[in-house]
Amino acid sequence: MNNSTVTLHDLKILCDYNKYGFKWENSRNNIKIIVTIPDTNEELIEIGKGELKTEKKENAVRNFINKYKELLNIDKYLEYRIQKKENSRLPFHKNRYIIHAKKQLRNVRIHVNYPDYLNYLGNTIAIDAEGAAPNMIQLSDGIIVLVFNYQMYKDIINKYLNQTNKTLIFCDAESDIKLLKITNTNYYDIQQMWKSCRSSGIALPNITNLKAMASHINNIKPVLLRPKSNFYWPDNVRWSMPYDDDHLYYAAYDVFVTFQIYEYLTKLQNGN
Repeated sequence: MNNSTVTLHDLKILCDYNKYGFKWENSRNNIKIIVTIPDTNEELIEIGKGELKTEKKENAVRNFINKYKELLNIDKYLEYRIQKKENSRLPFHKNRYIIHAKKQLRNVRIHVNYPDYLNYLGNTIAIDAEGAAPNMIQLSDGIIVLVFNYQMYKDIINKYLNQTNKTLIFCDAESDIKLLKITNTNYYDIQQMWKSCRSSGIALPNITNLKAMASHINNIKPVLLRPKSNFYWPDNVRWSMPYDDDHLYYAAYDVFVTFQIYEYLTKLQNGN
């Protein structure tokens, strides 16, 4: 990818990668590209002129790349694309996120389908779920991890989580609250906390993906990626018992690192 080969579609992909707003406007005499930087709401605008629409597009993109190339992080994007392609070919157990999960959880106790262990959790609890039903739910207080067949234990778990003395931690609270029918309003969403920290001037990258946040707080580069898509589907098979090690550790670490990210962001917000 160089200045002469980047298309308007490529430019949109680069903007999506950087989480920039992107739009373009076609008029009789030119095409205008408008890219918005969310941190500052600054608009980057370039115009391409020409007789034909294709010529206007090419000139607009070339002008934009020439002026703002450093802001597009093209080298990082290309590295990410290569990594993503390689990741899609890996067997599950060689996925870097799963390898990292197994390493981080080697001294953490993971209990499967033991509702009595709810009594050993602290009052601040991270929550995650897997499968559309959902099929599995995971809970962690940063010390232990509990994994349940949700359909089997949902009445017990919902009653437990909706106690008013519980503080709940989510990554993407809106979808999980709806899926799990949570009525407890005492909760935090680490995606929103991350955005809030950035808005207050704390130097965090523009990310909200759980794997990317986990990579950041653990200082891991390149960023950890999800396993290939057939790791998740069909979800009534992948997230049903008996759980294989790859799926169990993946799910357990999702919720465990959600709690860690919450602690990390809480310290940042408190100036630590």
